[in-house]
Amino acid sequence: MARAGWARWLLIGVLAVAGCGQGPASSAHHAALGSCPASPGPALLPNALCLCGDLRDVGSLTVGLGSGGGVGVDGQSLVRQSVVVRGSWWNGGPIDLTGSASLEGELRTAGALAVTGDLEVGADLSVGGDLSGTGSARVDGALRLAGQNRMSGLSAQGSADYTPQAAPCPCGETQLFDVAGAVAMARTNNDNAARELPTDSLANAGATLATGRYYFASAQGLGAKPLRIEGAVALFLDGDVDAIGSSALSLAPGATLDLYVAGSVRTVGAVQLGAPQAPSAFRLYIGGTEQVAVGSQIFEGAIYAPRATVSYTGSTIVRGGLFAHALKGDGAIQIESAAPEAPGPSVCEPPPAQGSDVTPDLPAVTDTPPIM
Repeated sequence: MARAGWARWLLIGVLAVAGCGQGPASSAHHAALGSCPASPGPALLPNALCLCGDLRDVGSLTVGLGSGGGVGVDGQSLVRQSVVVRGSWWNGGPIDLTGSASLEGELRTAGALAVTGDLEVGADLSVGGDLSGTGSARVDGALRLAGQNRMSGLSAQGSADYTPQAAPCPCGETQLFDVAGAVAMARTNNDNAARELPTDSLANAGATLATGRYYFASAQGLGAKPLRIEGAVALFLDGDVDAIGSSALSLAPGATLDLYVAGSVRTVGAVQLGAPQAPSAFRLYIGGTEQVAVGSQIFEGAIYAPRATVSYTGSTIVRGGLFAHALKGDGAIQIESAAPEAPGPSVCEPPPAQGSDVTPDLPAVTDTPPIM
């Protein structure tokens, strides 16, 4: 995607949530009840994996298998078994690879690259420091090296000048989506009153939420019984959440859910809310900084937790995308990208006419392209 295209999508994503609908102004300043709440997902999850800090993956990492998607790491990366990337990998700091690594696209790092094992790169290899290691390295594109080549067994299709890269992921303070801010806005901009629902606790939400935007000051009751989602729902929760799993939520066929948690989510369990072939129907946004533990399971959806470290154990699959501050684990993790899914036309009312006199405040948009 071109840089201008990325900036446009980021602007649309933030505007959609900050503006809460683009229709004519009303006393509540939000879209008509039943109209679909817009999702910031397309702008916030451009790649299968984006990290604002470090990748401390001491196991094996598979990204984009079956659906494509790139890897972006603003910090350093440490991988100790194997890496398979169906796309490209951009790194802001040094990379230390032990084992085998195979990429269909390019590999870029602004720092040094150390390889112990076998490396295969389907396009250019760009290294901002020294290239070192033992084993073999096959590069189907050009080698772009700023430092010294101290690696034996290197084969490349030529050489070219090294050029500095843009930051791999949109992690600047003006680029990060303010999850807590979105929840705070939803306290007074929601459809609870129209649905005759209190805002004190999710425990009082009832058994079903239909298309709309809902705010609850407490997540109490989440998981006590499945909350069924019908249509396109944006659910805003204040405070922290202990755990999210399939026992807490269920999606009707064709439904979508954007779940915003202002605080932390301590544990994410197995989530298979809808059909396995539609993981893009569920997006989880976490505003807190506490570590998020993801166990050995399948998570059908996307996670956006830019200020939190995500840890995993055992064999873990995320089918939808992951954006976090850092990732660490001691098993095998597979991450697949899935563009956020739009609900069908029968789910939502027609959107309001354009031309609102409400102009929301917008954070600055930095021109950062996605990694393909």
